[in-house]
Parts: sequence; structure tokens; C-alpha cells
Amino acid sequence: MKMIVSRKLLAPALLAIAIAPLALSAAAADHGKGAELHKEQRQEQREQWQEARAEHRAEKRQALFERAGIDEPTREALKEARGEHHAAMRQLHEQHHERLDQLLDDDQRAAMRVARGEMQEERRAEMMTRGERGNGMGHDKPYHGHGDKRGG
Repeated sequence: MKMIVSRKLLAPALLAIAIAPLALSAAAADHGKGAELHKEQRQEQREQWQEARAEHRAEKRQALFERAGIDEPTREALKEARGEHHAAMRQLHEQHHERLDQLLDDDQRAAMRVARGEMQEERRAEMMTRGERGNGMGHDKPYHGHGDKRGG
């Protein structure tokens, strides 16, 4: 039987292999003395994952630009527009969290966090029983690009 490894699966698999030793050492850490170290390791893993995802997205974007025949000046303009959009979304996200902080007290925020985690676990268990794949973010569904909404 021939196994086909897609590029989509390769990057996460390589990342998992790269951070597995950190995950194992973090799991074995003493939660008393090593709690701070464990937190730092999780942060480092998160940063490594984010860097790997950013690199993967950049590679996919470059492949898209090449396939579409987008010239360098247009690529730079798109990069600038993407940066502006990202900054605006980050600012909107911060404003939203500030507003939530005004509306909810510490106990309510904690209750929301717990309830959200429970709901995520229920959804994950439901997906496992149905044998669904994906990350729960809708990426396991067919893609209907912007062209569908804009008539293009």
C-alpha cells in the first residue's frame, strides 16, 4: 500500500516531532518546583508552533502568488495591507477584551473560561465519536472562497 504524504500534513508532523522531547520533559516536571519551568516550556512551544505556522502560511502565500503571476510590487502592497489588517484586528480584539473586563467580574470570567473549556471538550468528544477530522475551526469543511461572496 502506497502512502501519500501531503504538504498540509508534513509541517505539523515535523513540528510535533521537533517539540515532542519538550512535551515529554514538561509532562515529567514536578508541579511544585517545576511549575514555572513548565509554564516557560509551554510558552516556548507555543512560540515555536506560531513561528512554524507563520512560515508555513508564508510559503503557501508565495506559492499562490507565483501560480497567480503576481508581481513583486503587488506582493509588497498585499503584504502591507495584510499587516495593516492584522494590526487593526489586534486593536479590535484588545478593545473587545477591555469591554468584557468592564462587564464581567473575576468570578464571571473564570466561570466563562471553565464553561468554554467544558463545551470544547464536549465538541471534541462528539467529533471523535463521529470520526470527524480537522481542528474544530471549520477547516475540515469544503472551502468556499471570497469569489463565492463577491460574484467572482
